[in-house]
Amino acid sequence: MNPIRTLKNKIKNNDYTLEDLENGLSYKNEFLLYLIMFEIAKKKLVSDKIIESLKDLVNGHEEISDRGVGNFTMRVVACATLKKLGYENEYNIMENEKKQWVDAILSDKVWKDI
Repeated sequence: MNPIRTLKNKIKNNDYTLEDLENGLSYKNEFLLYLIMFEIAKKKLVSDKIIESLKDLVNGHEEISDRGVGNFTMRVVACATLKKLGYENEYNIMENEKKQWVDAILSDKVWKDI
């Protein structure tokens, strides 16, 4: 089975390891990245590799994709994930317009309730 599909199923079935999520943050698939970041925020999963990968996504050091949801949106979701975990440095140095996008994600009912 395709590794992206395998990881999506593991997340859906709550049958993943921290290492699965850490490695999954390097996949170039917006849907999977969103699932991983939401799961990380929801369960407050923290490791050095997760934090560094999220920071790399926010700062544009990691290529996300050239299609679909788009790089900007996934960078904002990565920043929202970091903020939800208590890491606010990337958020604090963002331009106000980008902060508004992060705040909009965090005020959405789905994200607010986690």
